[in-house]
This record gives sequence, C-alpha cells and structure tokens, in this order.
Amino acid sequence: MPLVINTNVSSLSAQRSLTANTNALARSMEKLSSGFRITRSADDAAGLQLSENLRAQIRGTKAALNNVQDGINVLNIADGSLSTVTSNLQRMRELAVQAANDTYDATQRNAMNEEYDQLEADINRIFLSTEFNGVRLFDAATSGLTEFNIQVGPNNTANDTIDLVAEGVPFDTTLNTADVAGNGAADVSTGFVNLDNSLNAGNAIAALDDGIRELNGVRATIGAITSRLENAATKLRIDDENLQASESRMRNVDVAAESAELVRNQILQQASASVLSQANQVPSLALSLLG
Repeated sequence: MPLVINTNVSSLSAQRSLTANTNALARSMEKLSSGFRITRSADDAAGLQLSENLRAQIRGTKAALNNVQDGINVLNIADGSLSTVTSNLQRMRELAVQAANDTYDATQRNAMNEEYDQLEADINRIFLSTEFNGVRLFDAATSGLTEFNIQVGPNNTANDTIDLVAEGVPFDTTLNTADVAGNGAADVSTGFVNLDNSLNAGNAIAALDDGIRELNGVRATIGAITSRLENAATKLRIDDENLQASESRMRNVDVAAESAELVRNQILQQASASVLSQANQVPSLALSLLG
C-alpha cells in the first residue's frame, strides 16, 4: 500500500470496524438490558411476526380461561339454587305423604298446608331471584335469554363456544312451580295441588315426584357441563404454559450466550479503537521522509 497523506485508507477501514463493533456492542447491551432477543422488526422480521401471533394466542387463552371460570361460577350458582329447590320439594313431599293419612283433622291439615304453600312460594322466589352479574338465570321473561354462550377458546370457531341453553340448561325459560310440577300451567299457584284431603295429597306426591325427577335431570346436566368446563380450564392452562414457553424461546434473549457476545464485542471495540489510533499516525510517517 502506498504511503499517502490525503487519503488514509487504513484509518477509514479502522473507523468502519470501530463503528460496526460499537453498534454490535450497543445491540448486545440493549438485548441484555431488555431481556429480549427481538426488540425491533429488523432483528428478526419473521420471528417478530410469530412472536406477536403467539402473544395474541396467549392473551386470548387467558381471557378464555377467565370466561370458563365465569361459566363455572354461573353453573354453580344455578346448581345451588336448584339444590335448595330440591330440598323444598323433598319437604313438600314429606308433608304430602303425611297428609295422605286420614288420621288428621282439618285443623292439622291446614297447618300442613300452610307450610306446604310457604315452601312452594319460596321455590318461586328462588327461581326469580337467582342471577349472575345482574342477569336472572331462570327468568327468561325478564332477562330475554334465548342462548347463553361461554367462550372457552381463544379463537372464533364453533369449537371455542359452548351454548349452555343448547346443552340443556334452562336459562331460556321462566321457571316456577308449574314448570317443576310438569303440568304446563301458566298460573304458578296451580303448580302443586294442596293437601286439603288424602286424595289431593296423593296427587301432590305424584306431582312432586315428577318435579324432583325433572330437577335431578337438570342438575345432572349442569354437573356434566361443569365437569366439561373444568376440563376446558385445565386444557387452557396447559395451552397457556406451552404458548408462553414457545413465545419465550422465540423472543427472549439467551443471557449466557448474549453475555459472551457482549464480551466479544467489547474486545473487538477496544481492538478497533487501538488500531484506529495507530492508523491515524500513518500519514505522519510521510513527514519524516520530507524532513
């Protein structure tokens, strides 16, 4: 290489190397300080796209898990109310069996009837007051429910939604003792016959048996769906764990490897600076030839 004064090629080359090594050192510091391997699209365009897609899935999975928990809570509330209704029906049946015996006079039957009527009224109260987040679950006339969807997945597909009504939970119905008795009567007061005489008491036993059987079926359906939602929640937790692991491998920095890269870039930067200092002294050699 000729010895010249106006253009110091060695210095330009050393400057370029120093700039590159300084930039690489800054990138290593940025990665280690942020904890991310990808901090901008220029780092890995395809990797960034995949990482963002995984993040969307992760956030959707977490939201779906919250939805499933809400769905389980709804079913637990419904089952709790139906459990109380069933207890009332069991007591009403007990009274009906007692009243079917002709050893009781009118006064004693009236006492049984009073408790019987109060239990029936309480059933109607339970149906009308059972709600979740302000929505009445067994009063479709007020709530307007025709379906009750639970979003159990992070995507918009048929497999990501469960309609509780379609599965057999009667949230689209206004329940009362008439419905429980199975006689289709519109007037709730006729849901179960009274206990005025042994004949009516016998008819009440049959109606109550139908009601208990019907509620048992509904509660069995609720229990099966609750179990299904609990399984869905377990799967969502596993999905969340796997998605986060995949996203971490794609986006997060390997601290050990990047620390080694940081040390390498520091050494290269120092070497470049040293070489640049020496290269800048090359033109001065020409002066010695002129002197």
